[in-house]
Amino acid sequence: MSRDQVGTTVAELVSNFPELAILWFRGPGPPPKEEHAMPVLALVSAVLVVTVEQLVQWTYGAAGILGLLLLTVGIRSNRPGVSSAGAVLLALLVSRPAL
Repeated sequence: MSRDQVGTTVAELVSNFPELAILWFRGPGPPPKEEHAMPVLALVSAVLVVTVEQLVQWTYGAAGILGLLLLTVGIRSNRPGVSSAGAVLLALLVSRPAL
């Protein structure tokens, strides 16, 4: 995966993240009266997600992104096997220099 393809994926993630964050925090009910803090929260969380993703990609490569993806999907979907696989993959990547 080239740097341009990663940039496109990150740009799509950032562009779609505010709507996803609003749905995640607000839920399916009626919208609250005041939503002034939500854009700031969405922006901060999007920047944090992109920063962590780029740090993992830079440090551990594609295997690190795969481990982070498995861990995130496993936690979100409440599937311990998937999240355990991601955690083990990340642990192996982190401990590789020690072995």
